[in-house]
Amino acid sequence: MNRRLVALIALAIGLVLVAAGFAGAQGAGRSLQSRLIAPGASDVQVRSSGLGEQRISYHAPGAAYGWFFTATRNLAADGWTPPVDTRSRIRTAPVVYWRITRLWFVYISERVALQGEPNDARISIRREIIIPQRLWP
Repeated sequence: MNRRLVALIALAIGLVLVAAGFAGAQGAGRSLQSRLIAPGASDVQVRSSGLGEQRISYHAPGAAYGWFFTATRNLAADGWTPPVDTRSRIRTAPVVYWRITRLWFVYISERVALQGEPNDARISIRREIIIPQRLWP
């Protein structure tokens, strides 16, 4: 077989795998959204900017920062890495959780930033696909 044809077939298979990985990450992202929204939340707004970034905002009834503790508890239960700086200043600087998941030969890097007021949440989710360079000659 022609080397060029083999390279094109390998490239096509690689693109299909990356697209499938991204679709899987998007599906996981929908379940992540539901885990970050506090029960009874109102005025929920989810905005997507590009393929890998979402912003969630909502008003949460109940105790002050109850939405924050619900989100952090769910993130910890799902195996997210907690922030290095544990001094919460969520009004002025976001509290950032992150994780990297391997999906076939690529990695999905996810970052969740929690910020807001006592009863108003502002959460951003960012995802990136990482293709390790060592796979390519």
